Amino acid sequence: MAITASLVFAGHNSLRYFITADTGLGEGVNITSSGAATPDIQTDSLGGALKAISKANASGYGKLAAGSQSIANTRALLLGDSSATLVGAGNNPPCAISRIVGARTDSDFIVDAKVDGTYALTVTAWGSPGSCYLDVFVPGAIGT
Repeated sequence: MAITASLVFAGHNSLRYFITADTGLGEGVNITSSGAATPDIQTDSLGGALKAISKANASGYGKLAAGSQSIANTRALLLGDSSATLVGAGNNPPCAISRIVGARTDSDFIVDAKVDGTYALTVTAWGSPGSCYLDVFVPGAIGT
């Protein structure tokens, strides 16, 4: 029972990972933002807002103080959920959106926030073996 995430594209504000699930029976893979080996948003991003978001745990971001990891804060930073309320609106920094695209076979893939010592994403496969892409990007930013 294995699931893997491989970086296939890196831009200044956009990352694409190829996710492959062997069984699709609830297996999951984590994509962290700690500066660890790939798959890791901080390691893989080239620069721009996405790189700043990936360093939010150490440096803070918008209204979020350094070290303020929580599921709600991670969803705001990496999934765009309630980002105006938690991170800031108006001229404050933008947040990322993460989405599953191009699923192959009838497996269902889900992306959600995770707190893993830093802000992280987890992709879980349900149903059957398959593959998909996970796009992590800052809408409207250069490089997306």
